[in-house]
This record gives sequence, structure tokens and C-alpha cells, in this order.
Amino acid sequence: MGISKSLSGLLPKYNNLKLIGIDGLSIAPPPYTTKLSDIISIHKNILENDIFIIEELNLINIDFKGMDYIAGKLITAPLKLSKSDGSPVRALFYFDK
Repeated sequence: MGISKSLSGLLPKYNNLKLIGIDGLSIAPPPYTTKLSDIISIHKNILENDIFIIEELNLINIDFKGMDYIAGKLITAPLKLSKSDGSPVRALFYFDK
């Protein structure tokens, strides 16, 4: 799973894109299929354009049937960690009716 280096370079062209989430361990493909330099580039392409990444989203209990799009508010509560470039978060999503 994950997105390619070329796709990560295209995402910043979508001006309204502020966050990308994935239910896998990383936004990048697994290290055994991708060079480390490409994994770093994928993350940098996204983060340097002020797009947030949420990895390991658990969407198993959400029923998306009949939805053409998802609208709502996402609230994330990260842990305050020192000397870290990321943090686990508690992600809460409130669907618009």
C-alpha cells in the first residue's frame, strides 16, 4: 500500500488539500519495495507543502455506503513529544448531516 513518489509530487497542486490519511502503516510503500530515498521524498513532497499526514487510520466501523463524498470536521489530539517529528493522535471525525 501507499502512494508513489510521482503521485506525492502531484498532490500539492490541489490547493484545497490539507490532509491525507491512510489506513496503512505509512503513506509510502513498504521499504522492501521502495528505496529509502523515495520514502523520504514522498513524505517531504507532502509535508513541505503544508499537507498533514495521518497514518494507520482505523476506518473499519464507518459505513460509507451511499456517500458520494464525506463532509465534516476532523479533530486530532497529538501527544506532546520532545525531539520527535511525529506523534500518535486521537482522531475524531464529526460527519455533517
